[in-house]
Amino acid sequence: MKPLYCLTLTHIILFSIVLIGCSKHSAAPLAAEAMQPTSGPDSTQVTIGGTGFSSTTTADLVSFNGKQATVLSATPTSLVVRTPTLAGTGSVTVTVNGKTTTAGVFTYDTTWMGTTISDTIPGPCYLSIDTGGNLYVSSLYSGVVYKVTPAGAISPFVALPYPTGTAFDASGNLYVASNGAYIYKVSPTGIATPFTTDNGGIFAIAEDPNGNIYAANQANNRVDMINPEGVVSVYDSNASFCSGLAVHSGQLYVAATDQPGVTGSGVGTILSMSGPEMISAVTFGFDYDGEAQLTFDNNNNLYIPIFNQGNLQGNVLRVSPDGTRTTLQMPDIPWITGIVADASGHLYVSGVQSTPTNFTGLLVKLTMH
Repeated sequence: MKPLYCLTLTHIILFSIVLIGCSKHSAAPLAAEAMQPTSGPDSTQVTIGGTGFSSTTTADLVSFNGKQATVLSATPTSLVVRTPTLAGTGSVTVTVNGKTTTAGVFTYDTTWMGTTISDTIPGPCYLSIDTGGNLYVSSLYSGVVYKVTPAGAISPFVALPYPTGTAFDASGNLYVASNGAYIYKVSPTGIATPFTTDNGGIFAIAEDPNGNIYAANQANNRVDMINPEGVVSVYDSNASFCSGLAVHSGQLYVAATDQPGVTGSGVGTILSMSGPEMISAVTFGFDYDGEAQLTFDNNNNLYIPIFNQGNLQGNVLRVSPDGTRTTLQMPDIPWITGIVADASGHLYVSGVQSTPTNFTGLLVKLTMH
């Protein structure tokens, strides 16, 4: 007969082996079972409950609509994360050790906070921004392009008759469309020299990496191209009532109308041009009043002002890279014409009313919150 302590030791060893085997096979699988909250603005703190998470924050990869979030804390059953900037509405995924689970859909709050920068610039329209974050605002009524510093200081930059579209070159010179037919080259110190003359009514202008300038020639329903020597040629003759231009990732984008000579509800279209007369529609069917600038942010989202002529309501339409359209909720800013995005994802818009109340001031900074 074996001693009792031998049996006890044997049982302990066998029991330990069973426990170890069970622990290997009972490790909790990766699963996301709850997410709170499920909507909010940028930098919202979100808690994801589930199983199979890592306690090491760097081992848990959490993405909102494909954009990586910051993991603030982690346990095997809970992750606390901060939503990434401007990710947009979409699925939330958690990846641990090469395995991925979906926590659900997070809906981004697209309400933009408006901060009035100025309500004293008469009739502002098109906007540009330089590498230092200074804004340049064309004022139709005063015949001046104003410079607005990041701190909000406003000063005249250059005086030109009826300035509209503006665009910077790689050397920091600002090109300005003036009086419908002229384009001036303005040095960083504000010295203007005539660059070229076009035939028609020029609204927006944009420059490509090769130094070519494109002009929205609304009077002639076409886009013109001006080479670095100032020679004008027709780039595309099918841009009816065009007003906004943007060069992005090798493409030229144009705001126009899909009904020749007609503006109003549902007639707006954004065209993409990959070369002379090589044109396709990006999106269409939005409200368009014939004076709308285009801009892209760093996430390749395209923005265009839209204008409901029935209730005099200005707004902004965002077109994401996959073509999804979102009308941004924002303060009441009627008659928006100018729009530009800065490096941090803020939008700046200009309107034509100078009422100092209800954000109908002329230059407004929009910040997603």
